[in-house]
Amino acid sequence: VTVRRLIEAGVGESIAVCRYDDGIGHPFWLARGVFGELADLHGDKGVWKLIDSGRFYVLKVPVDGPVPLDVDTWDDYERLIAAVAP
Repeated sequence: VTVRRLIEAGVGESIAVCRYDDGIGHPFWLARGVFGELADLHGDKGVWKLIDSGRFYVLKVPVDGPVPLDVDTWDDYERLIAAVAP
């Protein structure tokens, strides 16, 4: 549901992000016109540099709940498992 809402809202925008109860988080919508910028980004926080650059309008799509955990590495995965394990 979150992805569908983001796509529907993001059409016609350069960038759309989810605005959760406690902050901004993934997933993100990036229009084709932004793709060329992606090649210059590096690291797991690279997209944030583009979002925060001020070069593109960023639509914030309201989504209920907290920002979901971002899992990019094995260490991230282990922290996620530890957080939800009984």
